[in-house]
Amino acid sequence: MRIIQETQYNQGVSKYKLLSSTAGVGSIITTKMGYYILLSDINKWRFVKKAQNEVKLIREENDNTKWYELSKKRITNIGIDVVDDIRFIEFLKEEKELGNLLCLLRIPHLSLNEQYNTVNVKNNPIIQALKDQGIETSAKDFMVIATHFPKWFKNRSGSLKTYEAWLEQWKNSNIPLRCFAPPRDSLDPIKDTNGNLKQVKIFEGDGTTRQVNLYRELVQTNLVLICPNGHLSDIPWSRFLKWKSEKKGKNDRAEDLFSIDQCCPQPKLKWTESTTRSEGYSSIYVECLNCKTKDNLEGITNISPKCRGEKPWEIDHIKDTHIIPRDHERCQANSGNTTLMQTSL
Repeated sequence: MRIIQETQYNQGVSKYKLLSSTAGVGSIITTKMGYYILLSDINKWRFVKKAQNEVKLIREENDNTKWYELSKKRITNIGIDVVDDIRFIEFLKEEKELGNLLCLLRIPHLSLNEQYNTVNVKNNPIIQALKDQGIETSAKDFMVIATHFPKWFKNRSGSLKTYEAWLEQWKNSNIPLRCFAPPRDSLDPIKDTNGNLKQVKIFEGDGTTRQVNLYRELVQTNLVLICPNGHLSDIPWSRFLKWKSEKKGKNDRAEDLFSIDQCCPQPKLKWTESTTRSEGYSSIYVECLNCKTKDNLEGITNISPKCRGEKPWEIDHIKDTHIIPRDHERCQANSGNTTLMQTSL
């Protein structure tokens, strides 16, 4: 099945995995389309935000003897189930020192239509029940939010840019934004054997359809930096290129990788993989087409930059940019150094 617009760009995940230590918030998941996504902080999930707003109102308008019962009623009324176990709530408040805990939410169940990979809204009991009450809602209100990570993508010519840069290029074209899913190269339309542009049909909001050109998908990189405290950072490739080109045998583990200059003021990066060399990082090259700096990735597994305490799961999914930690939140584990991690399919 071909994914051609945002409404199809979904990934089914077991709700039990979302609560586990290996696939919960902050973990990288490989999608069936071959991309890596990072599960966002629960405070970014819309249904959690809605519940938090209800809890805030309950606390402001009522005394604490009514909080629990009102939370069950009012949160359920907006389509979110709660775990009805007051004894467990009291246990967590005392044992885990969660004094402000009022209730526990269940993760809503959403099923995907196998033919179109869209959320099965028509047969969803939550959405239909709210609709019957005159409450307008959408599948997005009950989805778990995730973001692409790593953030670097390359096209088939090797042009290496961040997700934000590819998205900006797409926005400057005359192609519907919702067709940038999965991430695609707006300058590389797909053609058939006769040289004709391939087109696909997409549905408009008013029920009509239109034909749009099909564009080639980008390839996501699979290298990230991780520290013992679990912080994750993307590799700043223009700075890595600057460091690697100047290292030349020095005993340097790139501790100051994030603070050194870029290879040039306006890097234009390209990723190439040599077919004449043996497999390994020595056969992968990154170069800047502007300043002509070029080097391979040999030795990249030995770098250990100082950790900046980045938490990409706290990314604002609207702006899709990192939340930079305040000074007192910066990582201090093991002198704050990170190591390379390779994600795999």
